[in-house]
Amino acid sequence: MTLRRGPALIPIGTFSSVTHLTQKTLRFYAEQGILSPAWVDPENGYRYYRTDQITQARRIQMLREIGMSLSEIDSVNNACRESAEAASHLVHRHFISRQAQFQSECETYRTLMFGLLDDKAPDAQRAREVFVREASGGPVLAIHAECENHAMRETITHAHHQLSEAAKTIGAVMRGPIFVRHMTKPFLDPRQRFQVCLPIEVACAPPEGMRVWHDRPHREAWSTIDAKDAEYPRFIPVIESLVDWLVSHNRIFLGFSTRVVLGKAGPAEFIWPFMDPEDEEGDQIERA
Repeated sequence: MTLRRGPALIPIGTFSSVTHLTQKTLRFYAEQGILSPAWVDPENGYRYYRTDQITQARRIQMLREIGMSLSEIDSVNNACRESAEAASHLVHRHFISRQAQFQSECETYRTLMFGLLDDKAPDAQRAREVFVREASGGPVLAIHAECENHAMRETITHAHHQLSEAAKTIGAVMRGPIFVRHMTKPFLDPRQRFQVCLPIEVACAPPEGMRVWHDRPHREAWSTIDAKDAEYPRFIPVIESLVDWLVSHNRIFLGFSTRVVLGKAGPAEFIWPFMDPEDEEGDQIERA
């Protein structure tokens, strides 16, 4: 019988128990070249591992749990021989990729569940009627805001309170309801940037942290939806109806806004300012 090389070698059975990896899995990893035994008995083929390979085996298992392929794990193993920084960069890059995929899967899940379980799904999915109106324009008191999707309603409510108090302080008279100018895709981008806007009668010096811009006269396509349906993915049919109308009527898009609904009841307005192709004056809406 051939003697084992060194007292620190662990038989595969013990190594399997310590690492919680089956012997079949350990043999598979050896075949793939990502965790080879330290020594194989030439007489009976029995495999032995070093004690320092326990850490490597546990790391491989964790990499598998976060969805890494065997080739990616092999790259991490090779990087570990160079530096911990190189290996951590590969793991971080994989995690960011998986995170983006997970966010996409979450949106798909929400859309799927909405279609399967919402008893109003057939009505919500039909095309919405689109209306056109003239917007007179005028001064707008605005405050810039940024937040994650889940905090939008709370952020808008807080901004609305700030605008209302500011209007009282500077003696501004409101000429219309509050609305939001979106600078990112509503509810689709992970972090939202937008302006919460309050139309006022006369332009005046804004308080610190706010601005006043001029909303020029323009036309806008708009449609409504119940406030309880004004969240992703329920509002998708409204957006699609607006886009279809603008495209079919050859209108030029000028941005996107929503009329804020702070209560639980009542309609929410989705608004798309536009101009006619023959209009040579350019954008009628000041860009942020």
